[in-house]
Amino acid sequence: MRHRRSLHAHASFAATVVVVLGMLLASARAQSQLSLPFTANNGLVASAASFFNLTVTNPSGITVVGLDVHTSSAVDTIGAVEFWTTPTTYAGQQQLAANWTLRATGACRSNGLGVPSPVCLSPGVFLAPGTHGVYVRHAGLGLRYTNSFGAVTVGNADVTYIGGDAAIANTPFGSAPFWDRTWNGTLRYAVGAAPGPACVPLATKTTFGTGCYGPFGDSFYESFAGLATCDLGGAPGAETVLVATPNGASGYTVSFGAPAWYAPTGAPVLSNHTTPAAMTDDTMSQALLLPFLFPFPGGSVGVVHANANGFVHLGPTTSISGDFTPTAAELHALQPRLLPLWGDWQVALNTAVHPQSGVRFDVDPSGQAAYVTWLGVADRRGQTPAAGSTSLTFQVALRSNGVFEFRYRTLLPAATGVGAVLVGYSKGNRNVAGGPVSVDTGSRDLTASAPFAALGPDQLPLAVDGTQPRLGLVWQLQASNLEPISPVGLLVFGSTSVPGVDLAALGAPGCRAYQSSDVTSAIFASVGGGFAAALPIPSSAAFAGLPVHCQALGLTTRNALLLATSNGLSAVLGL
Repeated sequence: MRHRRSLHAHASFAATVVVVLGMLLASARAQSQLSLPFTANNGLVASAASFFNLTVTNPSGITVVGLDVHTSSAVDTIGAVEFWTTPTTYAGQQQLAANWTLRATGACRSNGLGVPSPVCLSPGVFLAPGTHGVYVRHAGLGLRYTNSFGAVTVGNADVTYIGGDAAIANTPFGSAPFWDRTWNGTLRYAVGAAPGPACVPLATKTTFGTGCYGPFGDSFYESFAGLATCDLGGAPGAETVLVATPNGASGYTVSFGAPAWYAPTGAPVLSNHTTPAAMTDDTMSQALLLPFLFPFPGGSVGVVHANANGFVHLGPTTSISGDFTPTAAELHALQPRLLPLWGDWQVALNTAVHPQSGVRFDVDPSGQAAYVTWLGVADRRGQTPAAGSTSLTFQVALRSNGVFEFRYRTLLPAATGVGAVLVGYSKGNRNVAGGPVSVDTGSRDLTASAPFAALGPDQLPLAVDGTQPRLGLVWQLQASNLEPISPVGLLVFGSTSVPGVDLAALGAPGCRAYQSSDVTSAIFASVGGGFAAALPIPSSAAFAGLPVHCQALGLTTRNALLLATSNGLSAVLGL
């Protein structure tokens, strides 16, 4: 990275490097350590603490300037480590907060299981000759320790560890200890009252704001917390009808239509088992052959399957059952489907009272439409209702021109039914196992928003993210969601962040600048809608604390400026 600095700034920077390196060198020469093995066989989740005693035998005392701790938290998790002391011994003091003093707190980045995670406590904690009770608390980080049988003693000429216990520590000293738990860690100290060098800050990274443009996609849905809140129910002759009409090749115009219903004449469809049987709970139907290819943005199909739980699977499948806990994530990641009313329904439960209930499939006499009907099926969400106490009747019409309709009659939920319901459509993974996930444009109130357009191609806002910029390592940055027309992308670096300046005046409404552009920029080739940048960070501690701000740009046809901007990324260089 290039940094524009004045001659005075360069001189100050050079002087800082000399001073800091000199301090670090002097500190490294003067520091000693006492280490206990990282042989943990037990631990506690965040937050937790270790108790032990330190007996200082050096007549000059020692100054604890840092620790290496053992944490179970994921690599790069950032938390804090607190160093508390009490006179003489920790024994009997584990839940007496008033007897303890917080002496220092240091930031800590987890290096993961089995690897020391350093903590700076500078300027340090002076411990005079004698015995001190110590409480090392991990705040926001898991704790690993070794189960022992009796007190463990480890020492050198200056200081001896004796201990210890461990405890849950969401509140300091708030829980009874677990006995005979040996701290895993290293005590870094200087002999005498010798303050350590200033702590080097940890590297940090935050993203903020949003990029442009999106999300866009042909999928649409409404998520209902329960069936009682679904406002799509109708009645015979007064059906609620939601119509999705193709709008070009990549989306739909969705509106409400006139009441309509096709009276089913076919026999109840059978299951998708090798030996087909009556559909019951969660059952996937056998293949239902359409007299035409039904086109949709994910392709076209001549066969569909109806599921007892209120959705139509677009395309062939060998599945014999379907999910009864609908989520938006599944809608967009699984096979293409129409979901007039996706929930947890039971097809056979009402047949004792209503023999015609079940799932039916019919082809229109014109050969240009087909119908799947859920006729008087039962609401099975969270309970098993009495036969006939609940009844759901709804229908899907598929037309040869790609139009589909959701038609609703009575939707009578179970009095104690609990569970989400989804209504909508998604091309999902385009019938490609492990294929692309359709863009989720969010749940919308279908009744309030229709008519509306659900238009592709799928597009998420331009985004940038990265790792923490750690000294001596490579800062990995990743831009994603560049539009297909953008063969390259641009990373712009600045020295200051701004709270999102709308670029409408430049011809890019909805796009924002989140930083200055006074440092540097670089162009990268787009591969698969994104690009990666690897930026080496100098190892010198003189760069610690340096703020860097970054934003990605890409080409677009959605504004006059022909540029789309990402969210903002602000980082601080450090350990």
